[in-house]
Amino acid sequence: MPVVFAATIFTTSALPGPGLDRAIRLSDKLLHMTLYGGMALIIAIALQRPGRAITWRRALLAALLSTLYGILEEYHQSIVPGRVAATDDILANAAGAFIVAGWYLVAARRWPNISLILGS
Repeated sequence: MPVVFAATIFTTSALPGPGLDRAIRLSDKLLHMTLYGGMALIIAIALQRPGRAITWRRALLAALLSTLYGILEEYHQSIVPGRVAATDDILANAAGAFIVAGWYLVAARRWPNISLILGS
């Protein structure tokens, strides 16, 4: 599932895009946070051992992998016509990944069956 999610992001970011004006920038950052938070969640669930709460190391790994992919995607966008790589997008990617991985770490410890609910 994480690979399908990553492939979807890659395909979408390969499309030539128009420049974003200042009014759209906030929603753009929320989109980045949501996408890479979702990726971190999917990775965290995939890394979780069945019947056990996720460890902080695995949650951290999920956030780092999601952030690393976000960095690679920003580089990818730098070579796509009409797209621009931006440091603030990388920061939004990382923020979403770490927030959601941290949330999942807490939630999985509080509610051990949450991975069953979310699809693991």
